[in-house]
Amino acid sequence: MAEAAPFEWDRFCAFAPYTTEEMAEQRLGFDWRYAWSNVESLDDRAYLVFLDGDSVVSTFDYSRGRGDFSGLEPPCVEREHATYVVVEDGLSTSGAPWLEVRLSP
Repeated sequence: MAEAAPFEWDRFCAFAPYTTEEMAEQRLGFDWRYAWSNVESLDDRAYLVFLDGDSVVSTFDYSRGRGDFSGLEPPCVEREHATYVVVEDGLSTSGAPWLEVRLSP
């Protein structure tokens, strides 16, 4: 993930569809006042959040069609452990391969 996000951060969280602000703040461990993503009400995206300490440094709405982060466990990881693999897991509704993002073993 460090290659995909070449800026300062020490923790990464991927929030699945239907994650509420309250759920996100609980996982982050602090209150965060922000314009929350549409991930709360849409199932076609994940919300990727990069943190440095207790500060959010960057966020992205990420289309699940480009790789599904929604099943990550744990949803938040330290930078040194944020290494992922992309696995084909069936077909999407369009017939294209469904790509699932998983922590690298």
